[in-house]
Amino acid sequence: MSFSFHISISLFLFFGLIFLVSDSKKLEKFQQVSELDPAELVIVKTPKTAAKFGYHPKGFLYEETPNSEVAKKSHKKFVKVMTKEGVKVVKIDKVFRKLSHEKLEEIAFNFLQYQLAKDSKEVPEKLLYYLSDEHKRDNLRKMSKKQLIDIIFEQPTVIINMTTDLEATHVINRPSANLLFTRDQQIVTAKGLVLGNFGSRQRTPETELMKIFFQILGIPIIGEVPSPARLEGGDFIPFSRDLAFLGVGFYTNMQGANYLMENDLLGSRRLAVVYDEFDMNIQHMHLDTIFNIADESRVVLLDTVIGNTSKIPRIVREYVQNEDSHKYELKREVEFSQFLKEEGFQIIPITDQQQHGYITNFLNLGKRHNGKCLIISVHPDLEKILKEAGYEGKVIYVDYSGITTM
Repeated sequence: MSFSFHISISLFLFFGLIFLVSDSKKLEKFQQVSELDPAELVIVKTPKTAAKFGYHPKGFLYEETPNSEVAKKSHKKFVKVMTKEGVKVVKIDKVFRKLSHEKLEEIAFNFLQYQLAKDSKEVPEKLLYYLSDEHKRDNLRKMSKKQLIDIIFEQPTVIINMTTDLEATHVINRPSANLLFTRDQQIVTAKGLVLGNFGSRQRTPETELMKIFFQILGIPIIGEVPSPARLEGGDFIPFSRDLAFLGVGFYTNMQGANYLMENDLLGSRRLAVVYDEFDMNIQHMHLDTIFNIADESRVVLLDTVIGNTSKIPRIVREYVQNEDSHKYELKREVEFSQFLKEEGFQIIPITDQQQHGYITNFLNLGKRHNGKCLIISVHPDLEKILKEAGYEGKVIYVDYSGITTM
C-alpha cells in the first residue's frame, strides 16, 4: 500500500506497496498508523508478468486485453512522478535479481513441478531420475538468474507423458498475473504486517511470493489470515490509532475481520467494519473502490451508497477495544455516511461514471514537507473535485490507462 525504529506502510490500489521510510536499515518494527503518513519509499511490481498473460483477459481478472508496451509506458510515468517528488521506488523484480544464484535456485525449486500425466504409461526405472527432485535441482543449477526468476513468477508444472520415451506434453503455469496490484496481498496496521488470504485461488501464489519478498527484506510478519477467513488489502484503510476502516463483503469476510480483532493485530482502538450486504458488485469489490481519504477532514465516497434511502448502502459495524480485556466489542451499527459525518469528515460525493474511471483509487503519499497531502490520481477530474471542496494539498494526474485495463 516510516522505516526507522518502526516502519509505517501504506498499500494502495494497483500501483504498488508504499513504505514510509526514514531509515530503511531498521526493520524490527513495521507499522502503518494512517493512510496520511508521509511516504518516502514505494515498492512496486512492473507489469512484465501481468502483460504477458493477457490472452484471456477475463480469466486473468483483467478488464480488457492489456497492451504490454502501453502498460510499460504507463508504469514508467508513474514511477517517474514519484521519483520526482522525492519518493524512492524499489521494484520487486529488481530485489529478486539481486539475490544470489543459490538463493534463487532454492526459491524456484518450490515453484517448479514435474508431474506425470494421468494416462501415462508406467515409467521405466532407468528414466525415473528425470522426474526426480535431483534432476530438477540439476536443471535449476544450470539456468540463468532470469530463467529462475521467470519460474518464480510463473510457477510452472511440466506434464510428462511416457510413450516410447518421456515427453513434456504441456506446461501449466500459475502466473502471478495480478501481483502488479500490490495493495491486495497484505495489510499493514499500527501493529505490523499481516498477510491476507485471497478468495480467488488464482491469486493465492501472490501471497506466497510476497511472503518470500518480505522475508528477503527482513520484515517481520505478525499474522497470516487462515482459511476460511478472507482478507484483501484493498479493503483496509487506516486513519489513526483511534480508527481504522475495513470493508467486508465481496472479498474480505467477517472471519477476516474477526481474525484481526481476536489476535489484537490492529493497533487502533476502533475498527469500522464497512459492511456490504446489498451490492456485492465486482465494480465495488474493495472498500477503496468506493471510498478514500484525501486529508484529515475530507473523504470521497460513491454517491449511490450514501444515505438510508440508498438501494446499496454500506452499514458500519463499529467495534471498540475494551481497555481492560483488550477484546473488541460491537458498539453499534450505523449507515456509513452518517458515521463519517459523526466523525467530522466532509463527504465529497463521486458519481458512478467517475468511479468507473478509478477516481477513488488515488494514491495518497501523505503530508509532505509543507504539511500538505500529495495525491497521485489516475483520473483527470480528481484535482478539480477536491479543490472545490477546500482541499489544499497537491494532486498529480498520471495517465495509467495501460495498467487500469488489467
